[in-house]
Amino acid sequence: MNKPFTGDLSLPQISNKDLLGFHQSHFGQAAQTVFADYLAGQQLDPLMDDTEFLDAEVDAVYYPDGVRRTLTDEQIEMFRWSEEQAIIRRNIKEAEAKANNDNNTIKTMASSIEKSPSIPGTRSQEYRDRQRLLYGADAKKISQLEDQIDVNYQRTMERSKFKYWPSIGLRI
Repeated sequence: MNKPFTGDLSLPQISNKDLLGFHQSHFGQAAQTVFADYLAGQQLDPLMDDTEFLDAEVDAVYYPDGVRRTLTDEQIEMFRWSEEQAIIRRNIKEAEAKANNDNNTIKTMASSIEKSPSIPGTRSQEYRDRQRLLYGADAKKISQLEDQIDVNYQRTMERSKFKYWPSIGLRI
C-alpha cells in the first residue's frame, strides 16, 4: 500500500551570495569572461530588434480588402491547381454515375442472367472497357491469355479434386 508523502514541499531559500558562489565554483572566471565578451557583441535585448519584421512589412503584399497576403505565388498556384483537379474528379464521378445508371437500366431490361467473369467470353462491356484503358492496343491479347489461365486453373482443380475447406487446422 502506498503511503502519502508527508515531507516538506517548500522551496529552499537561496541568497544572491549563494547563487554567485554556485556560478563561480561551477563555471569559473574563464567561462564568465567568454560569456561576457559574447554578450558585449550582442544587442542588449534581441527581442526588441524589429528591423527584419519592419522590412517584411514594407515588402508585404495586401489583398484589395486590406488583408496582408501570407501565401506565395507558388502556393496560390498549387491551391488553384488542386481545386481544378477536384472539380475535374467530381465531374468524372458524376459522368460515371450517370453512365452507370444508364447501364443499369439497359442491363435489367436486356437479361436477368448473371455472367460469370471466370467463363471466357462472358465478361461485361464495362470490364472490356477497363481492360482497354489499362492495356491499350494489347487488351484483347491479354484478355485471351487471362481466359486461358482461368480455363487451365479450372481444369486442374477439377482433376485434382482439391478440397478448399477445411484446409487449415484449428488450434483451440
